[in-house]
Formats: sequence, structure tokens, C-alpha cells
Amino acid sequence: VREVENNDCDEFGEAEVEHRLTLFYLANDVIQYSKRKNYEFVESWGTALQRATPMVRIEKVKHRILRIFKIWGERGVYDEAFITDLTGLLSTATKKPTAEPAIEVEFQ
Repeated sequence: VREVENNDCDEFGEAEVEHRLTLFYLANDVIQYSKRKNYEFVESWGTALQRATPMVRIEKVKHRILRIFKIWGERGVYDEAFITDLTGLLSTATKKPTAEPAIEVEFQ
């Protein structure tokens, strides 16, 4: 399972935003089905979700991802703390690298 998660997350990062949304929908289906069938690996997808969530911060799809998180919370797929963490990852603005402040040194 971990190998699939790692490979999927690598491919996820290379996909266009619309395809990332589709992959999130696919993950949603697999995770919810697995939860209903009591498969043990539902929790192990958490790390992959945490890595993938910042890759869908685009306003165009953000509300759809939030809807998935809301459903997971309502259906008890993941606990409230994890859903809050994912929501935070989605909402956090990406920081652009800032230029380091110039250090002026006076030589005497």
C-alpha cells in the first residue's frame, strides 16, 4: 500500500490541476469504500493526503476539495483533528521565497 501511495503522490504532483481534482475524487472513492469494508489501510493514506493537499490550493478547485473533507468528517472517515489539519494545509497560503535582507558590513 505504501508503495502505491508514494507512486501516486509523485504522479499527483506532475498532473495538471484538473487532473489532481480527479485523482482526489478517485482517492475519495477508494478511501470511503475501504472505510465501509473496514480495510486497515484507510489511516495509512493520511500521509499521502497531507502531501497532496497543498498541491490543490488553486481557488478553482479548493471548494471541491473542502467538500470532500467535510464529507469525510460527517461520515467519520477521518477524525476531526485530521480534517482540521487537511483544511489548514489547503487554506495556508504558499509563501514565496523572499530575498534575504542585505547585510551591510563596514570594514575598518
